[in-house]
Amino acid sequence: MRSSLPGAATARSLGLVFLRVFFPGQATRCGGTIITKRHVLTAGHCTLLNDEEAVKIDVIYGSNDIHKGTTLKAMKMIRHPEFDAAKFLHDIAILLVDNEFEYGNNARPICVPSAPVNIFNSDVVVAGWGFLSQDGKAVDYLRYTVVKVGDSGGPMMTRVQDGRYLQVGIVSYGIGCALDDMPGVYARLEALVPWLLKSIGAYESYRDLSMEDIPVPAK
Repeated sequence: MRSSLPGAATARSLGLVFLRVFFPGQATRCGGTIITKRHVLTAGHCTLLNDEEAVKIDVIYGSNDIHKGTTLKAMKMIRHPEFDAAKFLHDIAILLVDNEFEYGNNARPICVPSAPVNIFNSDVVVAGWGFLSQDGKAVDYLRYTVVKVGDSGGPMMTRVQDGRYLQVGIVSYGIGCALDDMPGVYARLEALVPWLLKSIGAYESYRDLSMEDIPVPAK
C-alpha cells in the first residue's frame, strides 16, 4: 500500500466533514464523511471519551477551512454494538444530522464498497484536519496525505476506474505522528458495510444528542 504524498497538501473538502465533538467539560475534533443527504460516517471512538458519551456533535462541511464551512447539528447517533474502545474493534459510528447536506463541488457523498476491495500496492489517500507533525498543532485547513494524529474518523480512500473516490477504511488509531515502525490502523470498511446499510434508517436504535449550543471549553 502506498500513500498518495510524503507530506500534507491542501485538499478539496469533497465528501469530508469536520466534527466538533462535545463531552462533559471538554470538546475534541474528528473527521467523517457524507454517505447520504442526512448521514455521516465516522469512527466509533470519536463518540466516546474516557467512558463518557458525546453529548453534542457539530458537523461542518462544504469548505476545507473549518471556519468557513456550513454547520449542521447531529441529532442522533449509533455506534456498532460490538465496538470495543480498548481494542478499537468495530470502530464505526453513524450520525444523523438535523438538515440535509447541500450537494455541490465541495460537498458530495462518498462511495462505499459493495464487494471486497483489493488495495494491495495501490495508491490510497487519507484526509483530515489533524496534526502535521509529532509536536505540531492541528490545522484549520483540510489536508490529504498519510495519516496524521487527530484525523480519527476520517476516510482512507482509493480512486476507482470512473474517477470517483471509494472509501475503503476509517482512520482508527496509531502511536504518535507518522513515526517509523508505528503504522496507522484503519477500520476495514467492507467488513462493516452490512451493519452500515442495516443501520442507516434504524432510528429506534439511535441515541439522541443535544441540539443546544454549547461553548467550546477554553484550553
